[in-house]
Amino acid sequence: MGVLGHDAFDVSFMLCSRSMITCLTRKYGAKSCKPLQRIWRDEVFDGRYTPTNTIMLDDCGRNFVMNSQNGLKIRPYRNCHTNRATDSELAKLARYLLAIGSLPSLSELDHSKWERWLRRHDRKQRGSG
Repeated sequence: MGVLGHDAFDVSFMLCSRSMITCLTRKYGAKSCKPLQRIWRDEVFDGRYTPTNTIMLDDCGRNFVMNSQNGLKIRPYRNCHTNRATDSELAKLARYLLAIGSLPSLSELDHSKWERWLRRHDRKQRGSG
């Protein structure tokens, strides 16, 4: 994706398919998922990342089945050669992340409704500005 090492992005870490484990769920059966506990327990991060300050972005919701409160499902980016000029998903997502970044905890947010939250936030900002 070109985000790691790029000056315009501040990515703390990425979980690739090698970090996935198999989970058995009622909804999906046996599926691979990305456990955030690997990051939360990793001594390298020295406790900097917790359930209250971590969001996992993915276009596949079952990847955060173990950490649904921390998962934010985004739309897949398809046909970039034709959709590049009109795709606004990452721009809206950046606004959402900037808006919630100063909250003391992210654990009370329902990230499945992030776009609705952002619209309300934007209305409040326009009303107070």
